[in-house]
Amino acid sequence: MSETRVGEEAVNGAGAAAGDACARPDAVRFPSYMRIFFTPDGPVRLTPTEMQILSFVQRHEGRAFSKSQLAAALGRNEKTISRLVSRLRQYRILETEPSYAANGAQLANVYRIARPASAREAAPGHGSHEAATE
Repeated sequence: MSETRVGEEAVNGAGAAAGDACARPDAVRFPSYMRIFFTPDGPVRLTPTEMQILSFVQRHEGRAFSKSQLAAALGRNEKTISRLVSRLRQYRILETEPSYAANGAQLANVYRIARPASAREAAPGHGSHEAATE
């Protein structure tokens, strides 16, 4: 069975085998065929584009980039990226931190992947959110 590891180049279902070592020991992993991310509110099914966003964020962790840069890198429309980033933030999968210039002007955000909740925390009765695919 293959797993998609956020941060690998192949996030579209052709992920590495389950026994392969991750480039980062804290890499977020979930089965590629399910695309499920456990949040404090319950499991969320991610779209392929959302997985690409998470992969890009993990590869560029700690660096500021705009949604338009993200859209260009993924070959998607900026409005689509904005909508999906908002959804990922709403479900507390993606965290943002604004960055500022020396004169106080806001620059691009720094994005980080939130740590997934354990399956126990996301058990039925704690709320469940499942989104429609694109």
